[in-house]
Amino acid sequence: MKFEWLGLQLAGGNLVLLIVLLFFSSLFLFLYYYKGLPIRGGSKLRVLPILRASALFLLILLFFDPLLHLLFPRKDPPLLPILVDTSRSMSLPVHKGNSLDSSTRIKEVEQLLQEGPMQELKSKGETPIWGFSKTLEKKVGDSLSAEGNATDIGSALEEVKKAVGGEIAALFLFSDGRNTLGADPVRVAREGGFPIYAVEIGSSSQQGDIAIERVRVNDVVYAGDRVPVEVFVETMGLGGGEGRIVLKEKGRVLDEVQIGLTEERAKQTKVLYFVPNSPGFHTYQVLIEPVEGEVSRDNNRRTFACEVLKSKIQPLIIVGRPSWNLSFLKNSLARDDKFDPALYILLKEGLTLYQKSGLEKKASLPIQGSLANDYDCVVLIDVGMSPPQKDVLPLSFLRLLEEFVSEGGGLLFLSSSFSPTEKLSQLLPVMMAVGPPTAGSIQKELRVELTEEGRSHPLLTLDEDPSQNEKIWKELPPFHPADRVLGAKSGATVLAVFPEAKTPQGKLPAIATQRFGQGKVVWVGIREFWRWGFLPLGLGRGEIETRPYERFIGNLFRWLIQREERGRFRITTEKKVYSSGEPIQFDATLYNESLEPLDGAAVMVTLQPDDRSHSHSTLHLFNIGKGRYRGGLNALPPGGYGFEAKVHWAGKEMAREGGNFIVEDLSLEFFDLRINEDLLRRIAEGSGGRYVRQKDLPQVLDNLSLKARTVYLTREVDLRNHPLLFLLILTFLTVEWSLRRKHGMP
Repeated sequence: MKFEWLGLQLAGGNLVLLIVLLFFSSLFLFLYYYKGLPIRGGSKLRVLPILRASALFLLILLFFDPLLHLLFPRKDPPLLPILVDTSRSMSLPVHKGNSLDSSTRIKEVEQLLQEGPMQELKSKGETPIWGFSKTLEKKVGDSLSAEGNATDIGSALEEVKKAVGGEIAALFLFSDGRNTLGADPVRVAREGGFPIYAVEIGSSSQQGDIAIERVRVNDVVYAGDRVPVEVFVETMGLGGGEGRIVLKEKGRVLDEVQIGLTEERAKQTKVLYFVPNSPGFHTYQVLIEPVEGEVSRDNNRRTFACEVLKSKIQPLIIVGRPSWNLSFLKNSLARDDKFDPALYILLKEGLTLYQKSGLEKKASLPIQGSLANDYDCVVLIDVGMSPPQKDVLPLSFLRLLEEFVSEGGGLLFLSSSFSPTEKLSQLLPVMMAVGPPTAGSIQKELRVELTEEGRSHPLLTLDEDPSQNEKIWKELPPFHPADRVLGAKSGATVLAVFPEAKTPQGKLPAIATQRFGQGKVVWVGIREFWRWGFLPLGLGRGEIETRPYERFIGNLFRWLIQREERGRFRITTEKKVYSSGEPIQFDATLYNESLEPLDGAAVMVTLQPDDRSHSHSTLHLFNIGKGRYRGGLNALPPGGYGFEAKVHWAGKEMAREGGNFIVEDLSLEFFDLRINEDLLRRIAEGSGGRYVRQKDLPQVLDNLSLKARTVYLTREVDLRNHPLLFLLILTFLTVEWSLRRKHGMP
C-alpha cells in the first residue's frame, strides 16, 4: 500500500532542543575536519563530515523517542446515515384521503426502510440507522418504537456527524418535522456540510381531532372566589355533535361544559369555574372526554396550578393630589370585590382625607404599630415633597413603610411628577432628581419597549402567548415619561424602557422593580398610565375580555401581595406547569448581609419526583451577574417534582430553599398533528438536499450521484527500537572510518 504522507513526532523532547544540539554538533565537526584535521584526497573526501554528521544526528535523535507516522489512503463506500424520528408524534395513525390507515407514522418508516429502493441504497454505501427524539439514540434495527417526549432535530444532526466518524455523502431524515427543542435545525443543516434528504412522513391535510391548545387562569387566586378558567380548544374533521369538557381537582369534578364538534377547523373558547376553599398550592386538570374519530387523545387534557390566598386584599393607597391615575385605579379596584382599599388623599397644611368602604372622613396616616397587620400592600401616587421642599409624609409613617417593605411587604409607585424624600429615595428602584418638575422632564411622547427580563416577567404578561404578549406591548400608544428620572439603580430590574431616551446607565426606565429587604418595590414611570384604560378590549377570546389596564393592575397586585419570606436567597422555576419535553429553567437571586447582590457562590439544585419513581438528580446553576443564577434541564418525565437548592459560600452552606412544579403528560408535539412540511423543506434545501415525497423516493435514490470516500489509515513506527535506525548509524560510521583509513587519515 502506497503512503501519501510522512511525519515525525518527538515523544521524549522538543524540537528546539534538538536543533540546538544539531547546530553545536555540526559546528564541532566543521572545526574538527577543516581546522584540526586537514582533508587529503580531493573533493571526494568532503563527504566525510556529512557521513559523521548523519550518524551523529541519528544518535542524538534516539534520545528524543522518535515516532514515524505513515498515512495510507483507502477507498471506502460513501457514508449515508439514516435519521429516524422516534418521538411520540410518530405514533400517530397515518391519514390517507378521508380515512385513517391502521398503520402509524413510525410503522410507515419501517416499511419504507424495508422496501426495495432503500435496500438498494445499502449496496451504494454504508447506511447506519439512528433513532432520535430529544437526543441522538443508539443505532436501531428493523423494529422501531416512538416513545420520546420531545424532538430536537438540530442536536440530532450535530450529534450524528460526530457519531459516524467520517465524511457524510448524504443524510436521509425520516420525520414529521414537529421540532420542539434545541437549536434552529435549518441553521444546523445549512452549516452541516452535507446534503439532507427529508422524506415526507405523515400528512399536512386536516385530520379529525379536538385539542386543548391552552388554559388561561390567574396564577394567584383567593379562597372563596368563583375563579374563571378559560379553555382554548381547536376542533376539526369531527362532523358535528357535541363533546364535554370537565374541570377536576384530585379526581373530583368541579365544573363541566359542552362544546360543539365541527368539520372545518375552528377555534373555540369555553369558560369553567371553580371555588377554592383553602389557601395553598392547588393543582387542577381540564379534560375533554374522548370523541369518536379523533386522531389523538394525548392533547385532550391540560394541567394548571394556582396559589390560593386569603379572600380579601386590602391595599393602602396614598395620593399627593387627585388625578386621573387615582380615578382609574379606584374604578378598576371597585369592579373587583376582592379588593377593599383604604385611601388617603393628602391635603394642604398636613390634613388627610380618608376613604374606605364608602366612608369618608379626615384622619391621620398610621404612625405606630405595623402596616402588615392591616394592609397587604401600599400604593403611592405622586407622593414625595411639596413644592416648598417639605416632607408631606410624616417621618413616623415613613419608618413604618420602610419596616413594612423590609419585612416582605409590597410597594407600588405610580410616578408622574414628584420629588422624592430621602426615605422614599431609598425604596425607589430608580434615581430621581430633586427640584422643580421641569428637571429631567421629557416633553414628547415616547413608545415603550420590553426588556429581556420584562418579556418573561409575570408583571408584564398581558397574554400567556409570548408572541401575542409582545404584540400587545408593541401596539400600545406612546406616553410621556415621568419627570426627574436619572436612571436605574444598581441591583434594580428594569422591565420596560423608553428606547428613544438615554441615561448614563442606558435606555430610560419605564417600569422597574427591586428587592428591599424581603419585600418588593415596583415603580411605573409613565405619566399617562391611566390612558391604558381607554385601550380597546381584546385580551380575551371568549366570554372573558380584559383591557390591558385591567390585566396589568391585576398582575401588579397579585405579584406585590405574595410575600416571599425567604431571606437573602430565592429560587423559582420559570413556570409552575410544563408540558412534557419542555425545557425546565431555574432562576435564583442571592444577597449578602447588606442586601447587596452576591456573585461567585456555588448553587446546586436537587430534584426529586413526588412519586419517587426514579432517583434524584442534581443541577448546578451558573452565575450570570448581579446576584443572579440560572440553569436548566432539557426535559423531564411527566409528574410532580420537588426541588431544593443549597448555596455554598467560602466552603460553608449559606442558605437553602425549595419549591415544586409539575410536568404534565402532554408533549408539545401534539399541539399540531399535521406534518411540518415547511420546516422539513427548509432543512433539506438549506443543506443543498431535497424534500422528498414518498412516491418520488425511488427516483431520487436512482439519480443519487455518490463517490467513494477516502479513508486514511495511520501507522506509527517507533524508530528508537527499530533495527533500521541502528543499521543506518552503523553504515554511516563504517563508511566514514573506511574512507579515512584508505587515505591515511587518523
